[in-house]
Amino acid sequence: MKEIEQIVNDYLTSDNSDYAIMINGDWGCGKTYYIKKSLFEKIKSIDSFIKGKKNVALKYEPLYVSLYGVSDISDVLYKIQLELNSWLKSKTWTIARTGINKLSPFSKVSVSKEDEKSFLSIFNIQKNRVLFFDDLERIDYDKLSISSVLGQINHFTEQDNLKVIIICNSTKTAGIFSEINEKTIRFSCEYNPRLEDVYDKMILDYKSSYIKFLKTHKQIIINIFSIAKYKNLRTLRFILDIFQKVYHQVKGNDYEEDILNRLLFFVTIYSVEYKNGHKRADLDTLVNVGPFSKMFSLDIERLMMPDKVEAKKEEPTYYQLFKEKYSDIIDSFNYSQEIAYYIQIGYLEEIKLQVEIIEIINEIKLNKVSEEEKLIKEIKNWRELSDESFKPLFERIMTKIDEGKFSLYAYPVIYAEFIQIEYFHVEDFEITKKLIERFKGGIDIAKQNHKFIEAFSYKIPIWSNRDTSKSREKYDIIGQYTIDANDFSLKKSYDDVIKTILKYFENNKSKELQDILSDHSHINYPIFEELDEKEIFSLLLKADSQTKAAFNWGLYGRYPENSINTFPAYQKEKAFFSKLQKLVEDYISLTKPVKISTVQFIDLNINLNRIKNLN
Repeated sequence: MKEIEQIVNDYLTSDNSDYAIMINGDWGCGKTYYIKKSLFEKIKSIDSFIKGKKNVALKYEPLYVSLYGVSDISDVLYKIQLELNSWLKSKTWTIARTGINKLSPFSKVSVSKEDEKSFLSIFNIQKNRVLFFDDLERIDYDKLSISSVLGQINHFTEQDNLKVIIICNSTKTAGIFSEINEKTIRFSCEYNPRLEDVYDKMILDYKSSYIKFLKTHKQIIINIFSIAKYKNLRTLRFILDIFQKVYHQVKGNDYEEDILNRLLFFVTIYSVEYKNGHKRADLDTLVNVGPFSKMFSLDIERLMMPDKVEAKKEEPTYYQLFKEKYSDIIDSFNYSQEIAYYIQIGYLEEIKLQVEIIEIINEIKLNKVSEEEKLIKEIKNWRELSDESFKPLFERIMTKIDEGKFSLYAYPVIYAEFIQIEYFHVEDFEITKKLIERFKGGIDIAKQNHKFIEAFSYKIPIWSNRDTSKSREKYDIIGQYTIDANDFSLKKSYDDVIKTILKYFENNKSKELQDILSDHSHINYPIFEELDEKEIFSLLLKADSQTKAAFNWGLYGRYPENSINTFPAYQKEKAFFSKLQKLVEDYISLTKPVKISTVQFIDLNINLNRIKNLN
């Protein structure tokens, strides 16, 4: 910003200046931030033409006034005096003014808003003040003409010999600014900052650990803004604020750096699109963008009747335009439902984000299998294979499938590519019943070690609804089989949790019991649905006091106080809590007099009643 600083310096050091200068820039480009954070400090180091005590030149002092919504010229004077005399904004002044008005019936004296403005306007403005008027394009032009404002500015510059700098966005009201330039402005400086420079200054407002992260990941954000041809610095600030909370949620997890990179790409791209004014319905289609949610389609209509499709000349959808715009980095875009909500409404469901983070960790672990990654990459790019390399690749893949060595995610991905190869009759390839059974056999093996992924059905290929061929039906055979295998792993997972809970109960492992009940990694597992309330009650009777307390506090950890529960598991667990509470209530009613050990059951009864009444 050397050009602006030089022009301002020349203006302030010129004794005879009966004109104003203007700093012009688009809304959201950060010009006000730059002026207050940087330019003001430089101005304060420049000598004015006014002498103070000991005949020493006073330094210039900037005075910032926003004209947003101003509807009367007296409002301008009023705002200036409020800035000059900060005590006028204080409670003391407000109380004094209110007191005078309360006494008015007796003293016949009152202080109206207009009287107050007149009173304030008599204050002198010292000649070492530099008046900054922002938002000139946002005054109320229905009530106040630009000529009146210009007349006041001219009075400041010509009659009062004050320095005046106007901050505005001339593109919003071009006609008005031609009049300003003609009557008032000598020089107009364009504020067009380099995003890189503003970024470096902006991140200093955050805490040290986050600043370090932002410095090392600067180029990701800069590149996305460049690709999107987007410059609004308010959005940059929005992104840095939003991601700060996400950053702290991710810290300490396995594959921390990989997860942060993935989510930073999503937060930046999604925020830019959201702040660009795109509709929620359009943004929701982005769930199908990225390497884990690609939509497959043979597009039979385009293949068989390209001329007819071309003749339609349909407008491209937002989804298509988005993929085209970010084509170079599309594989780095990984949709996060919870963060999308956070960006839209400002509330982050932290527990649900932790579930997403766990799923990402599982995906990363799966993709660390280099041989699987290599084979999937080759089959997804089968059009680039040489003629002689197809059969050897097919055999290598089928060997791994027969052994169940692929991750569950890989089977529908590979199968979708096989369907497309069959469609083009490559090497007379055909998907037979035997081939389908081989896929199912591999899935049956793979699901034994698979960890449940809640959004699994969205992360495997989705066949286009436009495709009415048998290819879609054929894909659904393996697609659904894999989804069912993922559901099987959920049941297997909470069966293991149930066995562990019973083991901890029987052995009075109080700390371990509380930890497993509070563990949010299986918050969506309906573990209590499979437990027998009579068995748990029996274990409670036998358990020591620490284990009883651990069970109660573990339930608080799973279902916190004053929470509105939305977990799918809860609806399946309510019956268990109701039945267990009935057993606890009966026990309390029969225990007379109340013993110390009974109090723990009373506490548990209160907690169970609270849980079963959650929404």
